[in-house]
Amino acid sequence: LWFLFDRAQGDAQALGVHVVRLQTLDLALDAEAELNREALRARLALDGETTRLSAAVQRWRDVQGGLQGGAAAIRGIGQNIDRELSAYSEAAEEKDQAVDEYRSRLGDMAAMFARVRVSGEKAFAVTEAESRQHVVDLALETAAYSVQAKPANRAEIERLVETLEYPAAPLAAPAQAAVHQLVTDVRAVLDARDRMQSLTDALLAIPTTERLERLRGAYYGHYGKLDKIVRRYRVALAIYAGAVLCVFAVFGVRLRRSYADLDRTNASLQETNNNLEHLVESRTKDLRVAMGELR
Repeated sequence: LWFLFDRAQGDAQALGVHVVRLQTLDLALDAEAELNREALRARLALDGETTRLSAAVQRWRDVQGGLQGGAAAIRGIGQNIDRELSAYSEAAEEKDQAVDEYRSRLGDMAAMFARVRVSGEKAFAVTEAESRQHVVDLALETAAYSVQAKPANRAEIERLVETLEYPAAPLAAPAQAAVHQLVTDVRAVLDARDRMQSLTDALLAIPTTERLERLRGAYYGHYGKLDKIVRRYRVALAIYAGAVLCVFAVFGVRLRRSYADLDRTNASLQETNNNLEHLVESRTKDLRVAMGELR
């Protein structure tokens, strides 16, 4: 009975670790979603890495450390879990490197866009009124392409570049130099934006989320089996305890009957004893009378 009770209760410490591991796996999935979301948002800033992206990357890496070591480490629990953890760790390492490259390219793109602003201001200052409008439009279209990368923006940028490089009226030497620098900086931003799109696609294509979900499924499956075993012990404990109670109940009924029989026997003996005293007294009286007659 004590064995069944101990098995049915389970190990309290192991249960606590199990809860921590489940929370860590859920946090890892949340960190994955947050990192992907902030990586997409970071491109919209155009002025460098955002603090939200930095925080998302740090949280994601902290969760990785929690899965690999510490109280929530899940390696060594079972072969299936170890296999899924190795697959996830491989994908996570690849993503970690991709994130570093993404953040580096994001900083480069922000620097390039800053140069577009500077060269655009210089070109605006030295060109004529008609060309100034083209400079403003080119800066706006470049910013739009950097955020959304639509083909229509790219076509409009190429049209504006051609208009500025081959104006109807020849530009002065300072204006030509300023326009040339602006066009050079704009093309650098366009190329950087295309590379960023490729990096983003590659980053999001790394199957960390899918492998993490498989890891969590393997962990749930492993402890689901253990939970079934514990439940079986609890059922066995309930059955065994019920049987013991039934046995005690039968013994109690029999003991009660025995006490009742004993009470009836004692009463009968007491009654017999009382009758015996009367019988002895009656016989003694008869004996005295007979003795008197003999005398």
